[in-house]
Amino acid sequence: MMKVEDAMSKELVVGYVPGTIREALKVLAKHNVSGMPILKKDTKKVAGVLTRTDIFKNPDEEQIALIMSTDPYTVLKDDSLDVAAKLLYENRIHGLPVIDKRKNLVGIISPTDILKALADECDDIIDNYFTKNLVPVYQETPITIIMEIRNRQRRRPV
Repeated sequence: MMKVEDAMSKELVVGYVPGTIREALKVLAKHNVSGMPILKKDTKKVAGVLTRTDIFKNPDEEQIALIMSTDPYTVLKDDSLDVAAKLLYENRIHGLPVIDKRKNLVGIISPTDILKALADECDDIIDNYFTKNLVPVYQETPITIIMEIRNRQRRRPV
């Protein structure tokens, strides 16, 4: 079973409280992301999550703390990928803060991270069950000839 820690991104784009929307917009634009975890200043504790939607819904607000989601969905780094995938899908969100047991931010996981991890896992499974020793033959070649070609191919040193 793959864990969130195995697939998460450790490159963190974050904002801080206290902080301003102007500062947050600069960070979002610089990293081309639609949202980010908000940490308490001088700690790694998640105070909330801020998205562009939060900003658009509150255009006159200046303080991050007044418009961020203060009870965001999070996953533990030791949770299975299933837990993260279910939260992302059911809540239609693009990224989850990944925390440790002390509630410190250690990463972010997105649907893309999960898909990449699953693709890598599938490649490993495929490598275990399929041969790389292939010999192309014409579709009308009789099976007896194919078997002879295959047998000769096996005897050839690699």
